[in-house]
Amino acid sequence: QFWASSALLQIVEANAEVADELTDQGGVALLSAAIGGGGMVAQKAMAGCILVLARTFDASQAARRSVLSPSSHLIRDVTEIIRRATVHPQEAYNLGYEKVYPPLVSACIDVINVLSTDPALHVRLAASGVCEILGTQVAVAHPAHAVRLA
Repeated sequence: QFWASSALLQIVEANAEVADELTDQGGVALLSAAIGGGGMVAQKAMAGCILVLARTFDASQAARRSVLSPSSHLIRDVTEIIRRATVHPQEAYNLGYEKVYPPLVSACIDVINVLSTDPALHVRLAASGVCEILGTQVAVAHPAHAVRLA
């Protein structure tokens, strides 16, 4: 899964037209579904899928708009990954969360940054609470930046 997503990432980065084709052929929906697979997809492979989605969303408005579909749960799934990553380690252990793979969190932030450029998706991201979670984490980790966020 990881190697397949790595190869696809290289293809999308090399040719932006592939992003539209990936959307038209259902690839974006398939990659999005893999992220919310209920633990059936390894975190390393999920990170690869999310990076492919980020590059695809960056290259194609049609791909970004597919996230607005009622059947898309990408924003919910990415928000949940980030929420779990920000839970205190002891609390995460008590809740039965497995440790979140740091490149997966980075990929989630990457896709959020790309999606937030679309006004309709920015509203959905804000409603999901992910922006608030990330803002709080930045304020805690980098107090100097807290002034800029306020």
